[in-house]
Amino acid sequence: MRQHLLFYLLLLLLPLNALSQTRLGFEGEESASVGIYVKNLSTGQVVAWNDTARALAPASIMKSVTCAAAIYSLGDKFNFITPVYLEGQAEDNSSHWDGNLVVRSCGDPTIDSELFKDRTAFSTEIVNALKSLGIKSISGKIIIRQPMLDQGWLPGWQIDDVPWPYGAGLFGFNYRDNYYSLWPATGETKPYVPDLKITLQYKKGSTDLARGVFSDNLIVYGSDLKNPKWKVNVSMNDPARVFTYELTQKLSAAGIKLSDKDVKPDAGKELLVVEHYSPNATAMLRKMMHESHNLYAEGFLRALAPGESREKAILAEARLLQEMGVFTGGNRVCDGSGLSRANRLQPRFIADVLEAAALGERGSAFVSTFPRAGKEGTVRNLLAKTSMAGRFALKSGSMSGVQCYAGFKLDANGKPTHTVVIMVNSFFCPRAQVRASIEKLLLDIK
Repeated sequence: MRQHLLFYLLLLLLPLNALSQTRLGFEGEESASVGIYVKNLSTGQVVAWNDTARALAPASIMKSVTCAAAIYSLGDKFNFITPVYLEGQAEDNSSHWDGNLVVRSCGDPTIDSELFKDRTAFSTEIVNALKSLGIKSISGKIIIRQPMLDQGWLPGWQIDDVPWPYGAGLFGFNYRDNYYSLWPATGETKPYVPDLKITLQYKKGSTDLARGVFSDNLIVYGSDLKNPKWKVNVSMNDPARVFTYELTQKLSAAGIKLSDKDVKPDAGKELLVVEHYSPNATAMLRKMMHESHNLYAEGFLRALAPGESREKAILAEARLLQEMGVFTGGNRVCDGSGLSRANRLQPRFIADVLEAAALGERGSAFVSTFPRAGKEGTVRNLLAKTSMAGRFALKSGSMSGVQCYAGFKLDANGKPTHTVVIMVNSFFCPRAQVRASIEKLLLDIK
């Protein structure tokens, strides 16, 4: 509350011309909701502002808040760790294990992710580790334990998002970004998805997908259904099932027999096979911010309260931001990615988060996760043909009627000079016109 009062007192002390609210100038701006907050970090002066306390839909700039809380709480060297162990006991012939092969999941969103292709496949790690232990047969099953609460699709996400890769829900165990490729003409999938039921419906124009939450029934709409080269990418409704099938095949190929029988070994007897480490937090968060990866964002939000519900993770994030000195009132956080249409954040709140994180102990790591405008990620085209290409580190956010940016203006050495938050909701003109008006404002920042 004191921060709010100080903010308004500072506004009263500013020159009158600084109090003029900033306009972007796109067509129909008077009927849109526009929030702007640009602050010079050296002087503390707010150099551009408009409706700074209005809570607006942030879309993917929500990820900048998730990123700040994750680096503050978990550290820039944090790893997700997924242990694999044998439960039961070895028989007299130690090459046979009487029990189950167990994966204890931790919500790691990066296992065999497309964004880290150079890493050894998780199933290969497990097979190699079993071979090094001399295991040739296992009497039980592959069990993937997922202690995470309320997994998968989130309330507040639109049902139309469910089948698409960007709408893939977070599970205790996640695999290959929780999506697969499907060739509708042949029914082939990569990776193989057990129990999938596909219905094809001809539709002129764009492709569409329909799948219920946690359903194995998928409807594919399109006009190129008979083309064997045409494929679509579809979210998984059960990543653990897909991985279990693949690991079973790899065990067989390696000559390790899995009986797949129900076995209840004595409690407490375990043999660690391998621990799978994700990349470090900075690497993961950089990918999340550059590619606007929803699954990674949800994974980091839930890592703030391991094993707890999504609601408790959101509360944990709020407490962390308060520890950082940020006033969190007047905002509504429903997820970590910004995909929920129910999220509402104030421009000033986001700017406060950016400033607190950038000036904190791990500020350099935090700023490094943002893509450079005109150069990288989802902002590679913003300011690309201007002298300021590379001089802004920004996260973009967009959905129907929403265009937002949050991040920093940088000096020649890559250090933040300004926090920048620009949020536009409910616009009706072409999106390109809104972006052009935002570019002009960015170029005018002094």
